[in-house]
Amino acid sequence: MTTLSRAPICEVFDVNVSKDCKPPKDLYYSILLKQMRQSEKKGLNEPEIGDLIALTDVRPKRIGDLNRPKRPYVLALIQGLNSKDNGSFRLLILSSKPIEFEKQGNGKSKKGDKLFAVYLTNLTTSMRLWKALNPDPKVANMRIFEAVLQVDPNVRFQAGGNCTLCSNAITEGTPESYSSAAIRDFGLDKSQETAVLDCVATKECHHKNSVKLIWGPPGTGKTKTVASLLFALLHLKCRTLTCAPTNVAVLGVINRLMTFVRPTLECDSYGLGDIVLFGNGERMKIDDYEELFDVFLDYRISSLSYCFSGWKGITQSMIRLLEDPKKQYQLYLNKERKKEQNDDDEHDIVQEGQMEEGLKDNKHKFWKKKVVQSLKESKKKKTKEKAASSQNLNHKEEKRNLSKKVVTSLSFDEFFMKEFESIGNQLIFCITSLYTHMPTSSIQMEVMKEMKSVFDMLQALGSLMHKVTLANEGLREVLYGKRLKIRFNELRMTRIECLVKLKLIREKISLPDLTGYNKIRSFCLNSAFLIFCTASSSVKLHTKGMAPLELLIIDEAAQLKECESTLPLQLPDKWEGWLWKKLIWKDVKYNKVFLEGSIFGSYSFIDINFGEEQFDDRHSRKNLVEVYVVAKIIACLHKRSLISKQKVRVGCISPYKAQVSAIQEKLGKTYSTDNGCDFSVNVRSVDGFQGGEEDIVIVSTVLCNEKGSVGFLSNQQRTNVALTRARHCLWILGNSATLLNSDSVWKKLVLDTKARGCFYDARDDKNLVQAISSALFELGKFDNLSSNDPELFKTAIWKVCFSDEFSKSVVRIHNSEIRKEVLFLLVKLSSGWRQPHCGRSRNKMDDTSSLLEIYDVKGLLKLIWTVCIQRVDSIDSQVIKVWDILRGPEIPKLAKHLEKLFGNYTVNNMNHCKFKRMEGNIVVPVTWPSESNSLTGDYTSEYLVSNSLQSVCPRPSTRRIARSFGKVQKEWKRV
Repeated sequence: MTTLSRAPICEVFDVNVSKDCKPPKDLYYSILLKQMRQSEKKGLNEPEIGDLIALTDVRPKRIGDLNRPKRPYVLALIQGLNSKDNGSFRLLILSSKPIEFEKQGNGKSKKGDKLFAVYLTNLTTSMRLWKALNPDPKVANMRIFEAVLQVDPNVRFQAGGNCTLCSNAITEGTPESYSSAAIRDFGLDKSQETAVLDCVATKECHHKNSVKLIWGPPGTGKTKTVASLLFALLHLKCRTLTCAPTNVAVLGVINRLMTFVRPTLECDSYGLGDIVLFGNGERMKIDDYEELFDVFLDYRISSLSYCFSGWKGITQSMIRLLEDPKKQYQLYLNKERKKEQNDDDEHDIVQEGQMEEGLKDNKHKFWKKKVVQSLKESKKKKTKEKAASSQNLNHKEEKRNLSKKVVTSLSFDEFFMKEFESIGNQLIFCITSLYTHMPTSSIQMEVMKEMKSVFDMLQALGSLMHKVTLANEGLREVLYGKRLKIRFNELRMTRIECLVKLKLIREKISLPDLTGYNKIRSFCLNSAFLIFCTASSSVKLHTKGMAPLELLIIDEAAQLKECESTLPLQLPDKWEGWLWKKLIWKDVKYNKVFLEGSIFGSYSFIDINFGEEQFDDRHSRKNLVEVYVVAKIIACLHKRSLISKQKVRVGCISPYKAQVSAIQEKLGKTYSTDNGCDFSVNVRSVDGFQGGEEDIVIVSTVLCNEKGSVGFLSNQQRTNVALTRARHCLWILGNSATLLNSDSVWKKLVLDTKARGCFYDARDDKNLVQAISSALFELGKFDNLSSNDPELFKTAIWKVCFSDEFSKSVVRIHNSEIRKEVLFLLVKLSSGWRQPHCGRSRNKMDDTSSLLEIYDVKGLLKLIWTVCIQRVDSIDSQVIKVWDILRGPEIPKLAKHLEKLFGNYTVNNMNHCKFKRMEGNIVVPVTWPSESNSLTGDYTSEYLVSNSLQSVCPRPSTRRIARSFGKVQKEWKRV
């Protein structure tokens, strides 16, 4: 409710009493949400069943707007919805109170009532939990339900341990021995392998139901152990449901499993039909996980729906084309003659550019993209009226243009090539979809190999026919000519062999006669051996005819509410066991070095004191300085990886989504996220890294405040996850002062790193200082320039000192672009760059006044600086002194001030200020042994650095300086 001002809001156009309305309790209404303009839809979610909404007569900006004395808000639950073609929605709602609404009159002066629907939350999960906590007592598995939750203390249920009636020995030929061989190459330690084999033994025991607990600290390999167990269960064809509290955790487990499964597949993707992942694709962000498309239920249903309806027709079309292309060409010509009388008819041959792609692509990406695209389009319904009208105009224009064109028939070669490629694309898609998405029980390995053989032959035929066209040989002559050329025998033989194989698989493959989403969905779920979903989504498996499940695995059970565990427990089952995750921790030492310097050891806390907390529109925090530091570290790692040829996987973790987004935006697409690449970078939230691990993990804590407020960063479970994802190196970025004031586990962590000698200041590393400087430059921060040793220039070639007047002047500049330009000039000056004389805002001056440098800033202000001498430990060094940033008319006043300040200096000292040493195109500072009589007056080093600087500068003439800026004053325009 605190974020009510940002909640999705839509105006209600009409309210009708539903036929199911039975006051005073069953207050059902049908409401019509008004169509929104495209600009209003940005960031707005479409309504869903289970959404809780508030109906109010105003657009609320605060909670008080809901409970107005005249008309308080009404709560309503969406129970049904129907989208309209024009973008509006008709909702069936259950209201908490009667709704009074008078619709605006048609053409009358009557204005009618205003009513708005405000999204509050979705109650679907809560309603599922309520039903699960009030189960039907006749449910078959109530005994395990009560035992696990310990509802009845009289019910005894053995957790852990092995069955006394089953043999504990692992003998050859047993499932345990088979599983041990299957997971041998996964690099499990003794405790991990024991956990897997114990769970397999539980599956094989039919004497009792049991619960196994796999426990261990974060980062000890629990996800790897569970993935290994699932791999073994897949080979044992054990129907297993794997649940987790969140979509992120589910994706983590199945991703790890897929890294084990894919390398062991005997032929392409055959066998993935036994694995299925289901859930809300949009909330899962499944589009970001292309490697999971082959097991995601919605994509599977879409692919199989196409195959079930079109396999026979597509196969028969290809057989007819290869058997008798002459006859098919004659049919085409007859059809074309009829078409000439009707310009609106279209033949079934697809466009040439689309045809060529499918046959050349081994991975059938062409048709996979088509399926993904169609799914996205079905989820995001097109409601743009302007776009629709534009399409209609374009369609009419196309018809007009087509009517002007002269219809010409294709030649035999053109027809055969186009028809072959068109049907071939569809056939390749069907073949790959069937052996990928169908369960192994429906398509045997022998049949699959025949299908793969046809796949290869179709590609070979396409390549051979392409060679014929390049050789300017007619296909008709090659296929039917009296003088058959030997060099085209391969084409003829491949065509005949492909025809034989096609007829064979047509007879061997018998697909189920299923149509419609729900029927194909039930087929996929009933046929799969491994099913993955969230605990909440498992309720969707409560359907009639669902095949029983043998094993239930709950991943990240420590984060699962006890009531949520009741959802999967009430599924139709023949449960052999119920498994929670655990692991016995094994201490392993890692000594890999990825970057030079102790700051980048195996464990480091890198203190960054110059960050600034910022908030996005959802009140999530980010810290731009840490973003730049992370990007710099990754850039150094990548450079080192290219030199050393070392494979590196980097993970960036932050507890805040805004920081994750900021890092991802900064990195862009520079680095791959594919763990199979030589260098990969993955940036995710703490929850997103559950179950994952990388070689190097960089943790960005973000927080930077005086109060020591750390928010939900104090959550110890999240802290454990963040700190235990690294295989070799863990580098934590943060503000030590904030964390030490937090009185949380992070305070202990900072103190621990100090005690271990693993605490480092970011200012100790040149690359990190550059990153901090870039971030401060981006933020336009000048508050640290008043210090004697500004961090922005700590590693620069020139030391830069600032007067108090400059620091005060900068604070008065509110234009961010000007502030950035000033910083940009200062950074360039400190690096040895100098502006050409033609670009300086002054006239010709004598040798004395030429030491005063005036640089233009956006044509509005002037940056005034000089080269001065600083004495430290009997050494005189050239430094840059920045005096002020002023408007033109104010410069003479500064000149008078400098006249008094410089005093009387020797010619030798003036020469030191004027001396320039060039290295290439840059000016570098020079040092000399100090002379006892080189300075006049009693100056201390501390006084000179903070105020006038221990400087030796010439004594410029105030009159000359004022005169030299006469023209500048005339040209000056006020800021």
